[in-house]
Amino acid sequence: MLRSKKRWILPDAYFQSGSFVEYIMKNRGFSIEKLQKFLSRDESQLFSPFTMKGMKKAVSRIVTAIENEERVLIYGDYDADGVTATSILLLTLRSMKALVEFYIPNRFSEGYGLHAEAIEQAHNRGVRLIITVDTGISAIKEVELANDYGIDVIITDHHEPGIEIPNAYAILNHKYALCEYPEQYLAGVGVAVKLASALLFRLPYEYLDIAALGTVADLVPLLGENRIIVSKGLEKINSDPCIGISALIEIAGLKDKPISTGHLGFQLGPRINAGGRLDTAEIAVKLLTTTDPLEAQTLAKTLDEINVRRQELVEQTYQQAEEVLLQGDYLNNNQVIVLADERWNHGVIGIVASRLLERYYRPVLLIALEDEIGKGSARSIENYHMFEVLQECQHLLLKYGGHAMAAGFSIQKTQIAHLQDACNELANQRLKREDYIQTSSIDILLNIPEVAKRQDEIPSIENLAPFGIGHSQPKCMISGAILQQIQWLGKDKQHVKITVGNQREKLDAIGFHWRNRVDDFINHCLSMQIRFELIGELTINEWNGNRNTQLVLHDCSVSPIQFLRDKEHIDQLKGFLEKYDFRVEVISIEDIELEQLANTCSKIYNEHTYAHPLIYDTVYLVISNSSGKTNELLAQYYEVPEREQFAIVYKVIKQNKGTILYETLRQQLEEVGISERSCRTILHVFQELSFISINHEQIEIIESPEKRNLEESKFYSDLLLNYQIYLKHIYH
Repeated sequence: MLRSKKRWILPDAYFQSGSFVEYIMKNRGFSIEKLQKFLSRDESQLFSPFTMKGMKKAVSRIVTAIENEERVLIYGDYDADGVTATSILLLTLRSMKALVEFYIPNRFSEGYGLHAEAIEQAHNRGVRLIITVDTGISAIKEVELANDYGIDVIITDHHEPGIEIPNAYAILNHKYALCEYPEQYLAGVGVAVKLASALLFRLPYEYLDIAALGTVADLVPLLGENRIIVSKGLEKINSDPCIGISALIEIAGLKDKPISTGHLGFQLGPRINAGGRLDTAEIAVKLLTTTDPLEAQTLAKTLDEINVRRQELVEQTYQQAEEVLLQGDYLNNNQVIVLADERWNHGVIGIVASRLLERYYRPVLLIALEDEIGKGSARSIENYHMFEVLQECQHLLLKYGGHAMAAGFSIQKTQIAHLQDACNELANQRLKREDYIQTSSIDILLNIPEVAKRQDEIPSIENLAPFGIGHSQPKCMISGAILQQIQWLGKDKQHVKITVGNQREKLDAIGFHWRNRVDDFINHCLSMQIRFELIGELTINEWNGNRNTQLVLHDCSVSPIQFLRDKEHIDQLKGFLEKYDFRVEVISIEDIELEQLANTCSKIYNEHTYAHPLIYDTVYLVISNSSGKTNELLAQYYEVPEREQFAIVYKVIKQNKGTILYETLRQQLEEVGISERSCRTILHVFQELSFISINHEQIEIIESPEKRNLEESKFYSDLLLNYQIYLKHIYH
């Protein structure tokens, strides 16, 4: 079945004129002045590192340690963010002739954060200063222990602080309540770059390739300072990368190719992460800090081999989790997925949680059990702040920390069932029905002639790079696309390439790993001339000296409106769509056809008898030989009530003591110029938003309803979407 599972959010108007870049960024809230600043990626936009609370104190203490030849320990974390942050501070302090070493705890024997035993060992080695990176903000007892040993602790972190803050010598964390630093989205490696900048009194260009890798891998928004760090880092990666990253690029098969954020996030980042997930993160730090090309090749090869093992474990764990989810009524009975298993490796459950969230779009907490203790990894969706949820459940946990969308924790096995109940209860309190439907924001609405006409402008979209979290590659919607050709590509024919358009203008679209999604359905669509809405990224494909526009598919759905000229194919098309679980209704423009169709279709309407607002899960077959009459009729069907009309309807019901019969309401609204179609639409939206209840034509206002926007109604959003599709049909 080819139907999108996402809620599409479209721009307010279809594209008509101007440049693609200005139009896209205007819809993202950018003025021309703000856009020019955004495009410059100039380092002058970076804030002074000394704006961050605690920076002067931290720099002074580190300089004193260097001058007095005190031993300094960088205490990091085992993920890519922690590894890259550790590497940058290690290289910076080495360049300043500090007596510096690093330590990263083992994920399996120690776990996340500072540990008493490691601090004791540092004391025994004569360490007088510990600098944490990407960790430490919740280490209350451990910092107190270090203080007792006479060791000063400087915390650099970007995780959410708890209610109590460690008594550290200095804290560098832009999320710390007392810190008024303007940038709120730095990764741990970003905070390390700010500290390195303060120590060197300049931006450490020589380490920005490492910083870019850690920033992208940690999935922080690529806006503000992160955008500049990653932009400058990519420039260095593509011109003069450090020896370790160069070896990593070669082992990943990317040598002599332009490296983008996609390569950092999906190819280099996972290899850096692999060491800490299954072995030791020290391998990755050594790789990023070595000056020996032969050692770099050996270390990169080791990480690559570990990454292959990691991929196998991820797939195995994912299949085991799926088995549990598909048994019985687990998914029906739980809004939040909480699963635990003794077979699971703690190093990979975070990746598996992300995959499960992507498939089921609900919060996921996976727990690897060992000796009655579980180590968990959590991933979340919008409006379900995972760190706050774990705070609410802290009485059930041994330890926790993280962000809004991702977190880690440890828990006793006996408390897991209670955690499941608590997470479900919090989901019931915080999440609405529409929160479980993933949204997809569309930047620009186009038809195929417009794409063909503006092909030369498409490369300019790349000026908006780097793309990533918070600033995604712009997505385009092509409406009313008719299939012309299908090709299956790749070794196992897992990728589909389709050609859409007409005899004059065509557009190629490619869907990677789309075999299971479309399969035989799309082959039937070819013969039936079914129209689609396609969503994807517009790119220029160059092959054998030819340059052609190509759409890289993200999503698609059968168009809710199918225009027909030939009545003989109605039954065939209707039967085919119903086979794939679409509701199908027929709208005939010419009255003379109604009798002929009466015995073939379950529902038939014309402009006089059709009274229901369009529903996006329904496909409407519109039969007409007159495009003018079709447009006139569709304009009525796509009527979207004005906001003032919503207010009037609510006011009329309220004036009738909060309860009214539908027929009475309809008559009163007719007197003020609101049609029955608009009345039905408004009531449907009100009911979905829990503003009213309807029982046997009796309408009642629900007392003290929660304040909500109309756009929170999926029905209303679908209605707006259909209206945009109608406009594209008119202007095609």
